[in-house]
Amino acid sequence: MLAYPLYSAILIPTIYAVIIGVESLVIGAIYLVQGFSSSGWGTGVLGILSIIFGLVLIADPLIGAVALVLLLAGLATFGGVSAVILAYRMPG
Repeated sequence: MLAYPLYSAILIPTIYAVIIGVESLVIGAIYLVQGFSSSGWGTGVLGILSIIFGLVLIADPLIGAVALVLLLAGLATFGGVSAVILAYRMPG
């Protein structure tokens, strides 16, 4: 990193983007299974968004590293809205 700071400024966020992309694919698959089993449509939609997010990050990691903050903000916003909607639909 000290010898080639320009390469490390590009390589490290790219590696993080790929790692987060793979993790997002796994979490999305788990959410899809939960959504189809019994958790409801909110979990299934969140799983689909996580899979799309993971595919975007893996398809082009450099652009994904640049847009990572915006993608995470969108995913967190939709996840929060889904959680609020599901909380109001729960009995009790």
